[in-house]
Amino acid sequence: MKTLQREYFFLIVRIRLNQIKSSIKKAVIDLNLFKHYPSNDRQIRYQRYATRLYLILIVISVGSLSVYHLIRKRIQRKTILNPSLSKYLELSQINSIDLYCPCTSISTSYSTLISIEVHYHQLCSSYLVSSRWIAYSNSISRILGDLYDYRNHAGNQFQTLSMFCEQAQQIMNNSLSIFLKTNLFSLQVIRKNQLKSQLDSAIEDWKSSKINQFISTIDLIRNTTQGNQLMNRLNIFFQFPDDVRTILEPRIYGDCNCAFFASLCSTPMEIFAYSYILLIENFYVGCYLIDALLLSTLECFYNKI
Repeated sequence: MKTLQREYFFLIVRIRLNQIKSSIKKAVIDLNLFKHYPSNDRQIRYQRYATRLYLILIVISVGSLSVYHLIRKRIQRKTILNPSLSKYLELSQINSIDLYCPCTSISTSYSTLISIEVHYHQLCSSYLVSSRWIAYSNSISRILGDLYDYRNHAGNQFQTLSMFCEQAQQIMNNSLSIFLKTNLFSLQVIRKNQLKSQLDSAIEDWKSSKINQFISTIDLIRNTTQGNQLMNRLNIFFQFPDDVRTILEPRIYGDCNCAFFASLCSTPMEIFAYSYILLIENFYVGCYLIDALLLSTLECFYNKI
């Protein structure tokens, strides 16, 4: 009798479990989180597919976050008072991302971090811009000679070169002292590569601004001279047609007229000695002194004979 009761009990339990299993299976199959009315059978089927995909993604996301939380490293914060440079470098190699080292002073001048030595073009230290050479070049001037003669223009060309060198040195000397007094601000110690990058960027910006300042000064002189068609004592832009008339006419260098292409008109200088003419290559004279000078290379003073 007890055996029959036990079997009957297990049968009832098995039936109940099967019913629960069927109910759960049906509930899972029929689960629809995106249902809306009215919907046809096809729409309901796709809504159930979307529900299953949604639940799978939620399970994967929760599982991933749980695994990450379990395996991630525990960060321990430790304070070291007044660390040495070697200690800081050692710690930065271990964990540079989370390392925080506040500064006792939030600003420091560039002069304490870097030193800058300015190098000028070799021309600015050559004899060509020396006072003795300029004086000599002026002493051989032949104003009444041929217009293209080297001796008529050399002194003025070298004087202009000397002026450019002095201007460049003055600009750099004044701006360098100001630049080195500029402060670098930071609340914490900056990593070496980051500090180098910031300083390199600041230096390049400073160099670029000074170069532009120098070029702008020269362009201002050129534009003022050309825009007003100013004359000079060498009379290289205008000419008198003859000794009787006083009408001023633009000079012509080759096929180039100073009235139309003043900044482009130029011709190589020459040295006239009776019937002999010596052409000086790549050392020009033109409508304007500065434009002709910028076209010149001065290679004739460096070439070995």
